[in-house]
Amino acid sequence: MKNTTISTLILTFLIGASLGYFGSSIYENITSQLIFIHLNTALAVLLLDIAILFWGINFRNRLVSKYSQIPVAPLVAARTTALALAASRTGALLTGFYLAVSIFFITSLANQTSSQRLTNALISAFVAIWLMFLGVWLEQICRIKQPNDDEGQDY
Repeated sequence: MKNTTISTLILTFLIGASLGYFGSSIYENITSQLIFIHLNTALAVLLLDIAILFWGINFRNRLVSKYSQIPVAPLVAARTTALALAASRTGALLTGFYLAVSIFFITSLANQTSSQRLTNALISAFVAIWLMFLGVWLEQICRIKQPNDDEGQDY
């Protein structure tokens, strides 16, 4: 399995950004209202961040420790790699989406609701960028290193 590259994350970010900006514009043109961004989405992504952080710490400790009581099963390692790939790409997509929605809200800061929605979108983008970073970090933990390979080989 190939590692996530910066170009993949940038492309995913740009897709999310285009969906966020143009989706917000289309929504405002159809309904004459700004798109609603609630803090519940940021809370859900934050809980996902915490879960992935604890999973990564636990998984790393099980891989590194020679005296671990519970060895890592190959299927668990494969599922953890898939989780890491999904987290990094989802984090990039959500970060692009919420930053683009934030840029759209900046253009319409005339009233109090748009400033509150801008704050919610920026908080959601901040939590989403942590999801991307945690996914890349967990992916680095899952890399298989050969004895004579410093960089690690992708399988």
